[in-house]
Amino acid sequence: MGLTYFVSRIQKGYGGLFLYCEVYLDVLFLTNLWIDYLILMLTNRLQKRTPGRIRCFLGGAIGAFGVCLLLLLPIRKSLAILLPAHMVTSTLMVKIGCKIKDFGSMIRCMVTLYLVTFLWGGMFFALYQTPAALHLRTFLFLSTISYEVLRAAIWLYRQQKRHRDHYCDVTLYAKDKSKKVRGLYDTGNQLKDPLSGKPVSVIDAAVVENLFASPPEYNETLKPHYVPYRAVGTDRGVLLTITIESMTVDINGVRQTITAPVLALSREKVSFTQHYQLILNPNLIDS
Repeated sequence: MGLTYFVSRIQKGYGGLFLYCEVYLDVLFLTNLWIDYLILMLTNRLQKRTPGRIRCFLGGAIGAFGVCLLLLLPIRKSLAILLPAHMVTSTLMVKIGCKIKDFGSMIRCMVTLYLVTFLWGGMFFALYQTPAALHLRTFLFLSTISYEVLRAAIWLYRQQKRHRDHYCDVTLYAKDKSKKVRGLYDTGNQLKDPLSGKPVSVIDAAVVENLFASPPEYNETLKPHYVPYRAVGTDRGVLLTITIESMTVDINGVRQTITAPVLALSREKVSFTQHYQLILNPNLIDS
């Protein structure tokens, strides 16, 4: 049995009928604590904050306590009272649950909190469409499922974003010719030219051969030479390496021009799926 709080009122126009509803404060506190805890966890995940589960639990407890306190106070429950009270409670929740230290972070987390609340509510009611009374165990189960679905959606979004961020558009320039290719920003490519000391990017040989009048290995203006390399499945090998005039790299909305980049020509496809034709050396961008 829960601690019962009786909300009583007179229903006018129906013979003075006396109506009341029962609110179990412990159940009200528990359900709001669980909801606020899950919402704060999702908020921190979206904002890439790591305050810990204990802080989220304390923030959720403040939110649940605020709901119960507002219900118990003998005041008129009008919008002028409820809205400021809700804002104060949410601010305290975010302050503690997200470990906020500056105003900018507070605004971002508050906006995220309300967005997550809206999405969580929509997900919950999409799962629960039965008009019958909602049992506590059913509520906890469905709310947890809603949380896991949203958490999985956040993970998938970040995986897709990380996947997109690793790709870039590259334009190669050689005299009066140019060639656009799709590049992969690969932190694992640490190939370095022993002669010039420059970072080396690896490209499909067939992609660039039509840029030159003669085969690259016989074109002295390209400074052809061989660079040793190691890769998975290849203990030791060599790649023909050339130096072209320039190339531009468009990555994450930023364009960068690289003068005299060094390219290693691979006779094998650098991508089995052919999603890209060039493996960009990260030192070209990070330097």
